[in-house]
Amino acid sequence: MPISNARARRALKRAVQNSTPPPATSSGAWLTEAQYAAKYGISRQTLTNWRYVDRKNGRTSAPDGFPIYKKFGNCVRYFDTEGAQ
Repeated sequence: MPISNARARRALKRAVQNSTPPPATSSGAWLTEAQYAAKYGISRQTLTNWRYVDRKNGRTSAPDGFPIYKKFGNCVRYFDTEGAQ
């Protein structure tokens, strides 16, 4: 059964409300996986692999030294401390 647009919007709204904000000491922007990969010269598959390892180890966010990311359903956003592209 396909998800209606209204259901998808409600799910995204709940995810955003329940998500943790970016670090208080940093200013920046949330980028898509493709934007983040292009900006830093990392393949999208590498980012996917890192998220897989996090999930496999029971983590819900990135460890120190890795890009900060949040998942909103199937949507992934990476926090870029250097601001938007």
